[in-house]
Amino acid sequence: MALKLIINMPIRNVARSTAFWQALGYAFDARYASDSVCSLILGDDMIAMLHEDAGFVANTDRAIADPRTTTEAIISIAVPTRADVDATMTKALAHGAREFGSGADHGFIYHRSFVDLDGHQWEVFWMDATAA
Repeated sequence: MALKLIINMPIRNVARSTAFWQALGYAFDARYASDSVCSLILGDDMIAMLHEDAGFVANTDRAIADPRTTTEAIISIAVPTRADVDATMTKALAHGAREFGSGADHGFIYHRSFVDLDGHQWEVFWMDATAA
């Protein structure tokens, strides 16, 4: 069983990405930051390491997908309420993200998606696990 989830993602500009996620209410772990990488705290033991492209390349010998033209992953973030889904989307769109798809409301699960400043696709969802 995994104890911690760390997602490593390429970005174009640390300062810009930091400002975007802070505007959505997220924090960063300064212990794992530099001019070319930041540590986005998604939740308890869940972190996204956002590396500027050159630093990301150093960790792989494979081509890096351009998230503006390809989908390498869809990262889903659970929030406490349905209203939080819409509030998060409102903040993301106000700070430069674009909405992706039409979302869905199945009663017990509600979700919407956005594409961030670097082209990564994020889904924000609320789910009533007791009704599923």
